[in-house]
Amino acid sequence: MRRNFIVMCVLSLFLFNQNVTGQSLGLNLSFAFPQGDFKENLDTFGWGGALEGLLPLHPVVSAGLNVGFYNYGNETRNEPWSMTIPDVTLEVTRSNNIANFHLFLRLAPPNMTFKPYLDLLAGGSYLYTETSVYSEKGVYQNNEEIASTNTIDDFAWSYGVGAGFMFKVMDLPSQQEGMDAELYIDLKARHLWGTEAAYLREGDVTIANGKVYFKPRESKTDLLTIHLGAVVLF
Repeated sequence: MRRNFIVMCVLSLFLFNQNVTGQSLGLNLSFAFPQGDFKENLDTFGWGGALEGLLPLHPVVSAGLNVGFYNYGNETRNEPWSMTIPDVTLEVTRSNNIANFHLFLRLAPPNMTFKPYLDLLAGGSYLYTETSVYSEKGVYQNNEEIASTNTIDDFAWSYGVGAGFMFKVMDLPSQQEGMDAELYIDLKARHLWGTEAAYLREGDVTIANGKVYFKPRESKTDLLTIHLGAVVLF
């Protein structure tokens, strides 16, 4: 489900940007800071990246799609292969993640070297904890994933507001006439209000006497996200 969600969002993002003039495509390094009850439960932040596409609707109004991924915690331990083969160990990794998507409208002045803007967003977030088992790294090979499973997952709707600015760095000429592009640096912040969802944080999974115990938390999923990246304007 997680992989299908991410693949569908990325495909939609690229299809969204085909054969339209005045479009843009951006890639951001992103940080997500939980807010309110979400912050009280997690007491950490997530980091990752985001893809973003934008189409003009009007000289000062555009519509866009943002797809992001954030990791907010990992745990790793070594376990024996089995009770009868205790001298061969496996690496067990548990990661806590958020994958989200948002449609948004942007208000920004046209054709400026420095572009401040405002965003209105609506979408959702997929929160999941994945546990993976890897072979122990050998002399001639890297760790190879043997198996993985979603320990827990949930979905939350969200909406929000954002603000930022872009400034032009350089022109990117093309061999095709009329296909020149411009490269911008993009810096923005967004506040997202999310509905309730269940999730895990580091330490919420314990193993005792061969059994696994989960302690899921549940709250609204408000986030403050900070993005720094590059945008190509076609």
